[in-house]
Amino acid sequence: MILSTDDLIKAAVEKADANALRLALYQATGDAELAEMRVEWVALRGGVFQWPSLSDEDLVTVRAKAFAFLSDNENHGPRIDVPSDSEMRRLMELFQGGPLTDKEFQAYRGELGLEEFPRDPRWSTPEAPESLDDFNVLIIGAGASGIAMSIKLSRLGINHTILERLDDLSGTWHRHRYPNVRVDTNFLVYQYKFEKRYVFDEYFPTQAAIKDYMDSVARKHGVDERIVFDQEVVDATWDGAASTWRVTASNSAGETSEYSANVLITATGLFATPKMPNFPGLESFAGNVVHTANWDPSLELSGKRIAVIGTGSTGTQILPKIAETAKHVTAFQRTPSWIVETPGLKRKVKEHTRWLLENMPYYWNWATYSQFIATLSMQDVQVTDPYWQASGGVISEKNDVLRKLLSDYVAEKVRNDPELVAKLVPTYAPLARRIVVDSGWYDALMRDNVDLNTNGIREIVPDGIVTNAGELVELDLIVAAAGFEVSRYFYPAEFHGRGGTSFDDLWSKDGARAYLGMTIPGFPNFYSVYGPNSQGRGGGGFLMYVDLWTQYVSEMLIAQIEGGFREVEVKRSAYDAYNEEIDDAVHGLIYESEGKGGYFVNEHGRSGVQMPWTVDEYYARLLPADISDYDVRK
Repeated sequence: MILSTDDLIKAAVEKADANALRLALYQATGDAELAEMRVEWVALRGGVFQWPSLSDEDLVTVRAKAFAFLSDNENHGPRIDVPSDSEMRRLMELFQGGPLTDKEFQAYRGELGLEEFPRDPRWSTPEAPESLDDFNVLIIGAGASGIAMSIKLSRLGINHTILERLDDLSGTWHRHRYPNVRVDTNFLVYQYKFEKRYVFDEYFPTQAAIKDYMDSVARKHGVDERIVFDQEVVDATWDGAASTWRVTASNSAGETSEYSANVLITATGLFATPKMPNFPGLESFAGNVVHTANWDPSLELSGKRIAVIGTGSTGTQILPKIAETAKHVTAFQRTPSWIVETPGLKRKVKEHTRWLLENMPYYWNWATYSQFIATLSMQDVQVTDPYWQASGGVISEKNDVLRKLLSDYVAEKVRNDPELVAKLVPTYAPLARRIVVDSGWYDALMRDNVDLNTNGIREIVPDGIVTNAGELVELDLIVAAAGFEVSRYFYPAEFHGRGGTSFDDLWSKDGARAYLGMTIPGFPNFYSVYGPNSQGRGGGGFLMYVDLWTQYVSEMLIAQIEGGFREVEVKRSAYDAYNEEIDDAVHGLIYESEGKGGYFVNEHGRSGVQMPWTVDEYYARLLPADISDYDVRK
């Protein structure tokens, strides 16, 4: 149904995020009454999460004022007025109803996205240095990180090339095409802040929608013109005499190409190397075996007996969809996941919401900022509370409340079946491993053609899977939803730094490490975007961190080029001190004590993926980039 203008505006303001609408309207009008309204933080999900809210009386006032404002067509459309830093901070404090620390303001302001290009790298002089003509950068990977890195380098005028092993860009969102795949983050959080008012069709967009988004951003900024596809890096070696990286890449036909660059940036991320099950007899299976990362959309599922190995994010996403047409599906579970109810997972963005995001000045900014602020509540849930534990609690009040909520959700979904509840409720703490959104997993388990098998896999035979209980599960297809080799950074490429140093040499003790998650001693002019211990622990979305990492690299390149340095290499002392801080900080969190067996914790028992810092703590360590942490050579 197409709404009239008045009905559209009325629906838009009634369904809007009220506090975001208040700030947008205040910024557009300066109406002092809006600034005087009191913000109350409302507890959600038993107090685990907090949401800034207005009184019922103020809510009515905001809606009435917004309706009147939007009834004038002259007020429609975006505005580009950027407030001063002091005014921006005042607005952000009005939003949350209290003060921000200096660290919080600096870290959060980019998520408001008021500037045309937040976190924009700049030369110290109006003109770029003349030495740029002889300086070039090589980026490995054309996914979300590679795209953002390319855009920032282009804004600086730095020559660069991207090598991508696939046949198209967008990385994960090009490769992962299994049934039911979608992002598990609200689109208002999963956006580049330099792209304004992009509205998806669903709140949690599908793979195809995210792929379209990445493609459109890349085309708009000319990233696609810099990519060489079908180029898998097999070797990267530092040439100390020339202060240059020498890179060898191979295409799908086995032909090799050579590249050289002053600076090498890896943007391949965590989820680049699929982890295949290594059960005895796998090669003897008479049917097909497919990893979800290598999914063939033409694969016939109808009438098949299918096994899904793995019940993490991917396994729980794919099973409900394939169960719709398969003859029978058996889910093989080693360890259950904590799964959270997400009512809006497949919800369409209504016409009135889209209209408001596109037409109400500043509303897109405050709506995305509001969602960002909401994610910060998760940062507290991973922290252990010794006083709570001493009084009989398990982790902390918030974590224990979340455990109860999620456990009750399991029982509700499986109709209080005691056998299923026992199999599906984890024994570890929520958020010690990646939490999973419910894509219909529990409903699928209640289907007549779906079984949950927790007996463990002994071997694979031509006819199917033999469990540790000795039963044979006959199969036509095995779907491996077993995740990725996340601790094997940069695999399968071989990297050789100064003096032939390898990552295996450096990381043999307890796994991959880096300074700020990005730089490594012995590897000059080298940066890893989304490297060791750089995954956020709950606050903000992935693309926010991409923006932070690429900003850091950009600022380091500015310092290198303006300083005339041929080589920039992180000091071993800075690297060691930072990693000691990580080890100390992680002891107060739940990852190593509760998360063993999940990908957050590596084979050495160390938390090697998650950072222990809150958003503002990490930002303060990261930006502005400090070249004094590096040894430099002209």
